[in-house]
Amino acid sequence: MFGLRSKGAKAPDARLVEARARLLTARVVHAMAWPPPDMLPAIMAQWSAAERDEIIQKYDAASRAMRTSLESSGAWADASPDEKAFFSARITERTQQQLIDSSWAVESIACCLWALNLIPILPAYDTEAGHDVMKLLPLPEVAPPSLRSKEELEHAQSIAELWHWRSRTRWLMESGRSVPLSNGMTLDQIVRLTARTAAGQGDIPEPRDEDFPALGKAYRDLSPEEYSGVTSIAAERHKALNWICGMAPKNRWDETPTDT
Repeated sequence: MFGLRSKGAKAPDARLVEARARLLTARVVHAMAWPPPDMLPAIMAQWSAAERDEIIQKYDAASRAMRTSLESSGAWADASPDEKAFFSARITERTQQQLIDSSWAVESIACCLWALNLIPILPAYDTEAGHDVMKLLPLPEVAPPSLRSKEELEHAQSIAELWHWRSRTRWLMESGRSVPLSNGMTLDQIVRLTARTAAGQGDIPEPRDEDFPALGKAYRDLSPEEYSGVTSIAAERHKALNWICGMAPKNRWDETPTDT
């Protein structure tokens, strides 16, 4: 269930983790400052040609300014191909998926800032990280950031992977797919055993009905909307902490694995 560092990879240092936090923050800010892509055509249809040209020019200028800021901080050199494409796209070329991905990136930002000792704990896995964490950037130059210990980082990574695993086991059980298990146990039995074991080790709170506790109920009892939310939290943190622990090939953000 638990991942290993990419063979031959060197985990990101504090500078790279800070740069990653800056890049993700810039993406969130830029994505949220403009009309959602799925609403943009209807909104622009109400404008004159001159008004449409004006908003396109303002968006292009904001994109250039954001890139200039990232270049000045040194973070742009670590931007991923997806991020470079995002900041290069015009307002009419953005996709709704880019907006969704950007909104959940706050979870990755929180992981980076936690790894840099800038926030004491990560929120529970049924609680979204608040946008206030982005106010911690840029970091003061008088105190260069330092990473938490390797043991702390790897323990946090294993917990993120555990919650992501729980999300995927629910999906498997609800999909009706046959999952071969060599020990003769069902997935539900494995979930119950894992919940008891993880709680006993202090990795998750006290189980609810022998299941991971989330939003005051057993994980299996979450509504589809609730399940989608906690899945997004776990998936985003899992990716961030895998990357921080050196599991991405050559630390390439877009290629960070999230296997469970």
